[in-house]
This record gives sequence, structure tokens and C-alpha cells, in this order.
Amino acid sequence: MKVRKITVIVLIIALSVLVGCGEKKYPENAVALVNGVIITEQEIEKEITERKMAIAIGEKIRSLEPNNLTPKEAVIQSLNITEDELNPEQIRYIESMERATSKLLSGNEAFNILLREAIYYQEAVRQEHKVSVGEAKQILEESNKVSKEALNGDEEALQKQNEITKIITEVYKQYEFESEEDYLNQRIDKSAQAMTISRMKSQFNKVMTANLPKSDGFQVSIDISNSWDDYGEFLLNKAKVKVLNTKYSMELYGKPWSYGLLDLK
Repeated sequence: MKVRKITVIVLIIALSVLVGCGEKKYPENAVALVNGVIITEQEIEKEITERKMAIAIGEKIRSLEPNNLTPKEAVIQSLNITEDELNPEQIRYIESMERATSKLLSGNEAFNILLREAIYYQEAVRQEHKVSVGEAKQILEESNKVSKEALNGDEEALQKQNEITKIITEVYKQYEFESEEDYLNQRIDKSAQAMTISRMKSQFNKVMTANLPKSDGFQVSIDISNSWDDYGEFLLNKAKVKVLNTKYSMELYGKPWSYGLLDLK
């Protein structure tokens, strides 16, 4: 009997060791895996901070031009309707736009933005749209050059741009960046990722323009944008997502996708 008990104990210990060896160890700050890519707590905090900075910059710019419309007001004006006349798809578009640009984010909203960025980026790389860090630097430099050339000879526009640059630089400094250029240089990898996704989105827009039911005016942009959100969630549902931190959960905002996996090369 003693021999049998010892044998059972040895087997239990051996199994425990094997199970322990089979468990994957993740960094302490890991929140989730998206097809093996880790999203961290620090990335979520950074997303929230960057949104606060973007909102502060927007408010500074609007202070120079108080008649500027909010994103929601601009959409309503483009549609030439009242807020009460917005249909569900138009409301969804506005909510998505605000969540992506002008809304203070909760931790879970920031997490879901990062989830989608990860899945869009992975798909864009698979579809051969990858922009390297070197290319991203070159694109930003060229864009800056074009912007400066456009202001040449227009003293009023140049003065206004200098004023805008001055007040937004104050905001960047509050967030420990010397300037917009310093901010962009420090997050150049993020810019390269955004450009990669943007290239695929351009191709997506062409494909969906041909496939979606025809609509008029600004409604076309709304339909395509909502479809992009739906496609992101379709990709997310196909992905291997593992949430490691119970503080966070995947949220779905869109509608079921019926077009399948698209060829966006």
C-alpha cells in the first residue's frame, strides 16, 4: 500500500510539472494577444494620453476659429438634415468617428482601438501594403515640404499657420514633446503602421464603392466607413484573440459582414 501511495504521489507531481511546463509565460503588463502579438497596459495608457493631447490641440485650434464645427455638426451639415433626422447608420458613423478622434477614451475603448489597429495592420501586411519606418519618415518629410511650399507668398496664411503652430506646440510641451515634429519622430513606428493600414483602406474603399448599394452625396462616405468597421470586426472574429487581463473585454460596434475575406492587394 505504501508503495502504491508513493507511486500515485510521484505521478501527481510529475503531471503538475508537465502542466506547469506547458503554460506560456507572458509579460506582467500583457493585456491581450492578437494572433500572437501582445497588447500591453502601457500601450493602452499611451492611447488614452495621446487622445487627451489630440483633444487639447483641437480645442486650441478651435479657439482661433470659434465658428469651426464639431465633427458631429459637420456631418449633419454635409447631410443637410437636422440631428433628429439622423438614421441609425448615420448615428453609428458619427459615434465611430468620435470614438476614433474626439472622444475621451475609457480604458476598454482604448483597448478596443488597439485591438482593431493590430488586426487591420496584420491584414494590411498580409495584403502587401506594408510601409517601412524609412518610408514613413520620407512621406512625412515630403508632406511637410509640400505644406510649406503651399504657404509661400501667402503672408496671411503663413501668419495664421505660425500662430497655430505656436499654440499647439504649447500643448505638445505639456505632454513632454518639444514640437509636433518631435512627437511624430518619437512615434514613427506608429505612423508607419497607420500608413500601412491607410493603404489597405484606400483599396477597400475602391472595392466597396463597386459592391455597396448606390447612395448619394455624403451618404456614400458613411456607408463605406461603416463597412470598414464591419470588416474590421469580421477580421477580429477570425483572429486568435486571447484576453489576459479581466479588466478588459472585446466590444463589437458593427454589423455582421456578408462579403467574406476580400482581396485588397
